[in-house]
Amino acid sequence: MKENPFQMITDMDAAPSYGNDRKDVMPVIERLEETGRKPAELFADAGCGSGENILQAYEHEVELTAPVNCGKAPDLNKMQLSDFETNEDCTQVVSCIRGHAPLECKVVDRGKAVEAVFPREHCLIREFLAICPLERIKGGNYRLKYKRKDIATSKRRLKQESHDFKERYKIRSGIEATISEADRVTGF
Repeated sequence: MKENPFQMITDMDAAPSYGNDRKDVMPVIERLEETGRKPAELFADAGCGSGENILQAYEHEVELTAPVNCGKAPDLNKMQLSDFETNEDCTQVVSCIRGHAPLECKVVDRGKAVEAVFPREHCLIREFLAICPLERIKGGNYRLKYKRKDIATSKRRLKQESHDFKERYKIRSGIEATISEADRVTGF
């Protein structure tokens, strides 16, 4: 992250603390775009971290930095969607965990999901079949079908465990302190 001496809050939306703020990410980005203050990276709390928000922010050329704490926890005894290499917007599978490219890959379900077909000869390693999310299809090949938001969530779960992510995300504690101080001083 490039160091910026002017870290500031550029937008806010006061809401009850019991509310769900996942739906607030895109309105914030849109307001910032309208005022010419759209950031390259937007730090948000864990309530905003979801695959859908990550992808929507990406479409607006904003990196949403927020941990994912929604959905069910991954089964670590199985391969995760993040084990498959995809492009940034999760619309193309580049390769499987063993480095093999799919025979074909297409966006389906009105852009919300992706299907990738892998040749059977690359999928017949017994130790992987039991833990792999691929399913056998007609003709003997194997298919990976996923919702784009699910793979974005899986990738974020992996990324948020990295030292780099944790270091960069520390800025949120400063934001929380600023909000707390503003509340104590002004009672807003």
